[in-house]
Amino acid sequence: MLLPLVIFLAMVCDALTALLVRHFIRGVSKNKKWCTRLGLRREYEHLDRWATLFRKSLEAKKTYPVDADYEGQRGLAVGLALRSSVKEFDYALEYYAAYAMAGNFMVVVIALFILTVFDLISGVVGAARFWSVFVGSPLILGLLLIYAIQKYCYAHEVEFRAGFITLWAPVQSKESEGGQGEPRERPKEHGGIVQ
Repeated sequence: MLLPLVIFLAMVCDALTALLVRHFIRGVSKNKKWCTRLGLRREYEHLDRWATLFRKSLEAKKTYPVDADYEGQRGLAVGLALRSSVKEFDYALEYYAAYAMAGNFMVVVIALFILTVFDLISGVVGAARFWSVFVGSPLILGLLLIYAIQKYCYAHEVEFRAGFITLWAPVQSKESEGGQGEPRERPKEHGGIVQ
C-alpha cells in the first residue's frame, strides 16, 4: 500500500517541478548575466561554444536543415548523437537526470517551507524552527539551483559536442567493420579532411 502512495507523490512532485522549476532553470541557464552572477560563467561559455560549433557545422554540411531556434538544433544534435556510437552521450543522460533530480528536490524544499509557514501561522512551530527554515530554505534552494543549472548546461554541452562529432566523424560501413570508412570534410578551423 505504501509503494503506490510513494509513486503517486513522486509523480505529483515531478509534475510540479515541470510546471514551476524547470522552465525557470532553462531560462536562467540561457542568460549569460545570471550564469555569471551564480558563478557558472565557464559552464555557460562551454555550452555556447559547442552550440555555436554545431550550428556552424550544420550550415557548412547542408545535409540537415538548420533550425533557427535553439531547441530545434539541440533536438537534432541529440538525434545525431543517438544514431552514432559516441560513448560520451551516456554522460549527458546522467547529468540530465541529476538536473531533474535537483529540480524535484527544489519542489520538496519549497513544499516544506510552505508547510512550515502554515505551522508558524497556526502557532505549532517555535521561533527556532522559524529562523532555521527562513535562513536554511533559501540557502538550500540557491545551492540546488546552481547545481541544477550546472548539470543542465553540461548535459546540453555534451549533446551538442556529440552531435558535432557525429557530423564530422568518418562514415563506417557495416561491410568494412575495421576499415576507415569514407572521409568527410571538416570546417577549415578544424583542420580539413579527416580519415
